Amino acid sequence: MTGNEFEAKGHTYRVGRMDAKRQFHVLRRMGPIMPGLMALVGTEPGVKKTDGKELDAEAGAQAALGVLATSLAEIPDADMDYILDNCLAVAERKQTAGGWARVASDGALMFEDIDMPVMLQIAWQALQHNLSGFFGGKLPDFSAGGRT
Repeated sequence: MTGNEFEAKGHTYRVGRMDAKRQFHVLRRMGPIMPGLMALVGTEPGVKKTDGKELDAEAGAQAALGVLATSLAEIPDADMDYILDNCLAVAERKQTAGGWARVASDGALMFEDIDMPVMLQIAWQALQHNLSGFFGGKLPDFSAGGRT
C-alpha cells in the first residue's frame, strides 16, 4: 500500500489531495476544534500542566480528547457536513475486480456498508493527508493501530 492507502473494515481505501482553497475552507470550519487538535499534537511525556506538574503522554492525550470532543459538538451541522463531504470527496475504495471507485458523490456515500466509524476514519485520513503540513508534521493517529 502507498502512504495514502489504508484498510478499514476489510476494504482498502486511499485519499487524494484537495486543492489549496478547499483545504483552507475545511481548516477554517475546523476552527472550534483547533485547541484540542493542537493539544493532541503537543502531548509528549514531561509536558507541564498549568499547576507545574508533569503530564504524561497518556494523560495529556485524554485531556486533549476531552477538549476536542467538547469543541467538536460546537461545530454547526452545516460546517461539519462541509468538512465530511470534502474529505469523503477525495477518497476512493479499491474494487475486487480491480480499479478504484469514489467513496462519495455530491455528499452521498456510494457504499451502503460504510458505517459511521469507517466514515470518520476515511475523513480523518483525508485530513491527515491534506492538513498535516499546517500542523508541522503529522496529525495524531486515531486508527485501530494507535496514536502517533
